[in-house]
Amino acid sequence: MPSVKQPKQQWLLTEPELNSLNSLYDETKCNNQLKCNNPSCTLTSIRRHGNNNKATPPQPRFRCSTCTKMYQAFKMYQLLQQIHNLLGDNDTESSYNIDLNPSQSLEDFRKQIIQALKAQDDHITRHDNILTELKKLQDELTAAKEQITDLEAENQRLRHQLS
Repeated sequence: MPSVKQPKQQWLLTEPELNSLNSLYDETKCNNQLKCNNPSCTLTSIRRHGNNNKATPPQPRFRCSTCTKMYQAFKMYQLLQQIHNLLGDNDTESSYNIDLNPSQSLEDFRKQIIQALKAQDDHITRHDNILTELKKLQDELTAAKEQITDLEAENQRLRHQLS
């Protein structure tokens, strides 16, 4: 069955997607995880290579420094999301690694699993604390917005009394 091409407009990234692309690109590049998917490339790095200014908003382009293969923004965004999803959260990734060495003792393996579970539990606890803090900040923001609205109404009422 022949593949159906998507309309060109669907290949354009929105501003939030472009911001996400830039963030993912910088994070992946810093961790040296960005490699060209051309099988003939061995030593490679993918770099920004200008913008497609004909599109709105302008879409960045990327190019392999070895084979000069070009990557459009949409394709690079997909690749970076796949890398990010495969690797997960980088700050705890190393604490989740479990050595599956067949020569290690069962006790050592059990200790590794317990250590990895504790690291995951710590990560979840930090995540829950951040969510609690976020909820608290959202409530404070809502209250502050209500106060601002009340003050603006009071200001308007006082201005009306003066005139």
